[in-house]
Amino acid sequence: MIKFNEVTWYSKLAAIIFFIGVFPALCFYIGNRYGEVKSLTNIQYSEGLVSAKKNTNNKLETASNLKTYHSEKYGFEFKYPEKWGDPFINTSIRKIDCNSDDTTVGIEYSISVLSVGLACENYRFETSDLVDTIPRKVMVGGKESLIYEYTSATNYTNKEIFIPKFDGIYIYLLHSYKNTPDNTPLTSSELDTILSTFKFIK
Repeated sequence: MIKFNEVTWYSKLAAIIFFIGVFPALCFYIGNRYGEVKSLTNIQYSEGLVSAKKNTNNKLETASNLKTYHSEKYGFEFKYPEKWGDPFINTSIRKIDCNSDDTTVGIEYSISVLSVGLACENYRFETSDLVDTIPRKVMVGGKESLIYEYTSATNYTNKEIFIPKFDGIYIYLLHSYKNTPDNTPLTSSELDTILSTFKFIK
């Protein structure tokens, strides 16, 4: 004979014990764990805000020591360290001609260790040091630009930056220095900081 009623009674009793004792305890445990996770998340989020605020302050402190190079002629500007002083006209300035082999690059101004000018597309492909160098691609002024870093046969370390302007013409920045103990080169990090301030103004 199947003891159907007896099994049903024990089942009901077990269910009552579960809902009165086990279920509330389980809910209490889950609630505590949720509170711990939420609290930890809030702490991490707050630490992230503090860290971001510190980074922002550092950038503002750095920006306060910068001057602005403004080129109305070519429609761009960027910031550079105040200690570099004012830009001066470079004596090697020349009007570039992209159809000529001799005038595919020209320097207009120099600011301490950085020279500013224009360059043609073919300059990159006709200069042996650039042909042999794989450029680093970066976004400058919203445009994909190229940075070539190499050491010449005369022991100069060069960083040449090409920022697209129009029709195969580039805004051209050059940092060149002699590798001697007395020289302090512009690091890639410092260069990236300057380039991050670059923008076209027309």
